[in-house]
Amino acid sequence: MRGVSLNSQSVRFISSAIVVVFVISHSITATSGAMRAAAKRHQQCVVVNRHPVSAASPTPVDILTIPIYLAASASTVSSGSSISITAEVDSIPNGGGAIMVGCTIPSAFMAPGGSWPYTMSFPSGGPKSRTFLLIAGSVSSAQDVQLYTYLTDATDPTDPACWQQVITVHVVPQ
Repeated sequence: MRGVSLNSQSVRFISSAIVVVFVISHSITATSGAMRAAAKRHQQCVVVNRHPVSAASPTPVDILTIPIYLAASASTVSSGSSISITAEVDSIPNGGGAIMVGCTIPSAFMAPGGSWPYTMSFPSGGPKSRTFLLIAGSVSSAQDVQLYTYLTDATDPTDPACWQQVITVHVVPQ
């Protein structure tokens, strides 16, 4: 029987196919409820781009950064006051990752980056949890504002079905 020889392009193609099957199967068979829910939302709301791995590095290099936790330091805030928001992700890929943070009433909070949505970066090797400050804007009457996270490649970030984590903060006039 003769040995089979594969060129480097064939090896990369086979490696890419294995990685796609591996990532999809692990997304479907996630063990925790939060991960299963996130994987389901991800499949409905995201156009998945898988990048091939090299023969020298047979492990996936692009792992999604999925938000799994979002919390506020208070449930009610007055106009002009600040509130801390903490977001946590399941993992941070080599090279870092990011999630998006949105707000249902953009004028109710000043976005950390100047405008909504806010891109929250997670550097490679850094903590999985990050906190940022929001300052409540001027409101004439009490407002319930939802802050939510979604994946950076969401097909429609305005669709609540694509939101990964949601919290509601009550903003009141000063």
